[in-house]
Amino acid sequence: MKSLENIIISACGAATSLLTALLLFGIERLFGFSFYTWILWFVIPVGALLTGLVASTGYYCGARLFNHRPSRGLLLNILLVAVGCFFLIHYLGYYSLNVDGPPLRTRVAFGSYLKVVLEHTSLSLRVHASVIGSTGELGTWGYAYALLQILGFAVGGFCVYILLLEHPFCAHCERYLKRVGKVQRFCESNDLLNNYIEQVRPLLEGGRLTEALAKHDGFGEADESRTKQLRAELSNWQCPRCPQNVWRLAFSKRLGSSWMEMPKLKLEGTIAGVT
Repeated sequence: MKSLENIIISACGAATSLLTALLLFGIERLFGFSFYTWILWFVIPVGALLTGLVASTGYYCGARLFNHRPSRGLLLNILLVAVGCFFLIHYLGYYSLNVDGPPLRTRVAFGSYLKVVLEHTSLSLRVHASVIGSTGELGTWGYAYALLQILGFAVGGFCVYILLLEHPFCAHCERYLKRVGKVQRFCESNDLLNNYIEQVRPLLEGGRLTEALAKHDGFGEADESRTKQLRAELSNWQCPRCPQNVWRLAFSKRLGSSWMEMPKLKLEGTIAGVT
């Protein structure tokens, strides 16, 4: 069953990668703009990274839809397909190119075509969308530029995998957990927060979730006013297949109009059923 789910999720990822490649190829043909080649400061392949991210969204949607946490084997699949998207975009250009008669693909191998494309690549230098110069043909540096893009595609795919790992899951069933409760409390004082952590930590670590919830309900206030600079959020997640519960206690501090999590204070654990 797990193998079948991995195959289905892989198919979802391959489908979005193909659609992404077709979309970028179409944009390049219509507007002469290769989004995936956008590079910032000559070292950050922003376009390739975003393309790899979008191309891998099928894996994310498939994993969430089928409630299946991806394995390391699927990570390899994500990286290979994300990188393959780079070559697929070039192959679409190669396959559709006609030069003085018959299609180019009938006369030149794809490897030879890609070699010419990479070595004759030139970069436009832009400031605020205005072209101020060009690098000229990169020659053998074109391979380094292509490698940078390939790394960008791979990093984009890897980011999707990391996003999937961020969701709480059941280690036994390898299923994503469903959040069944979330309670937020707010306070102004670091001393109050530290005292609360000292009291609630042994309850959570001892599996006494009901007592921890009661302690949490009595901490601070439920009112999220501007004067409250600290937030404690206690969440409870449950496996859809077994009685395992996961609790997560996260702390954040106000930063302007938003909240910034304090990861060093986060507490998390597993309970085999609520007590």
